[in-house]
Amino acid sequence: MSHMNEGNKIKIEVEYVHRYAWEEIYKNGNGQQYIYIFKDVQGNIYQWNTNKFIYAESGNKMLLTGTIKYFVEVKGEKQIALTYCKVNKI
Repeated sequence: MSHMNEGNKIKIEVEYVHRYAWEEIYKNGNGQQYIYIFKDVQGNIYQWNTNKFIYAESGNKMLLTGTIKYFVEVKGEKQIALTYCKVNKI
């Protein structure tokens, strides 16, 4: 992770790990929100928070393109938070 900086654009092959979903309540209605978790071959963990639904199963290989938003630690595990992502199945 040391070669990655906030604001850098990345394009990397990853494995889909998991999706978390919940309902957000807004003034103008409700909206589904998702956090997608991906892992690369070096073991780096990527997370993407979005309102876009992606159908994928654990273990699916994907090409992930996005911008590094920030670095975060979740339950003792370092993760790379991404924004402006595109995901394509390989």
